[in-house]
Amino acid sequence: MQKYAFISICILSFVIPWQDMLTIGGIGTISKVVGMNAFFASILYLLNKREITKPHPLHILVVLFFIWGILTFLWSKDIALSSVRLWTNIQMLIMIFLLFEFSQTEKRWKYLFQSYVLGAYVSAISTIINFLTNYQDLSYVRYTATGYNAGALGTILALGIPIAWFLSLDLQNKLMVVINRLYVIIAFITIPLTGTRTAFFASIVALIYILWSSRSLSILGKIMLFILCCTTVSVMLNFIPESLWERIGNTSDQISSGDLTGRVYIWKGALTLISEHPFFGIGVGAFQSAISQLIGENLVAHNSFLSILTELGLLGFTIFIALLLGLILKLISYKSNSHKIFLLTLFLMWLIGANFGSDEYTKTTWFLFSLIISLKDYKNSYDFSYKKSVLELKNGGLK
Repeated sequence: MQKYAFISICILSFVIPWQDMLTIGGIGTISKVVGMNAFFASILYLLNKREITKPHPLHILVVLFFIWGILTFLWSKDIALSSVRLWTNIQMLIMIFLLFEFSQTEKRWKYLFQSYVLGAYVSAISTIINFLTNYQDLSYVRYTATGYNAGALGTILALGIPIAWFLSLDLQNKLMVVINRLYVIIAFITIPLTGTRTAFFASIVALIYILWSSRSLSILGKIMLFILCCTTVSVMLNFIPESLWERIGNTSDQISSGDLTGRVYIWKGALTLISEHPFFGIGVGAFQSAISQLIGENLVAHNSFLSILTELGLLGFTIFIALLLGLILKLISYKSNSHKIFLLTLFLMWLIGANFGSDEYTKTTWFLFSLIISLKDYKNSYDFSYKKSVLELKNGGLK
């Protein structure tokens, strides 16, 4: 039962990067079906185990954040939207504790990250297929995976880059090394196709991490990395339409004009709502409804911090900031330099995305936070050999 429960969690991690591509009538995205399976499998395992892993102190802030969000339903400006977010909060809490319960060894921890990379492949390939068939997101003249907003997808793909590279440095199986490093190339090519400036600049942070970590590579490894970089740049320059490069390149114009693709207009409206409801907020999930009454458009905040401050007020915002500071302190104090830099890179990339997108309730965000919380000072680095891993699975080695 333990193996089945853990595999269910891995499948959930695999589905997270492409969940919006497949919806099931009357239920929702595929992640809900997979999540329910993971939940019931885990409950059966925990009932048999008769104990749970002791929560981390940061889980107190996680619980407080989501519980406060649920309480704001009582004074929400839009009960219907808050009802949807309330259910999301409950699902997210369950996912967070399941990820923590099943990532107590470095082996499992890396399995979950590997599952995410494989899932990100699905979204990346879908985007490329849509590009090759000229299937555009006509609202923005950009390319994206079926069912996805280009901005949200860009962040998902960008976060997969340092994960894939980190895993490739610790793998013994050559096939898995190729799979992870090939993802790096595909993601760097796909992100410009989405035309998402935030994800593009986040991917530059990922590139810096790759160059930093390449110090440990052999001479042959460095030569291969150089070839990989040249190949990627060549494909990007010849593959990506000029119109998308122009969109990414006019970032400075957007900043100097004080517009940021209409975001500043939304943020001013958010500040008005905050001034009217400073302490308790307008209610979880009610931002779009409230902002539409001010500016006449039903839009998200495009800034996770403003979104939280508007919906949950100063109290909810303070809890969230305390959680972020706790995550940073945990990472800074971690002994392993390779793990520390890897996760700090992911966290910085998330911060870039969160400042220009509404990522506060995405599964990707809380997947990342959960695995940061579960990180321990592992004594030995896990040998991610494919054959060895399969053998251990067969022998009940997921302990």
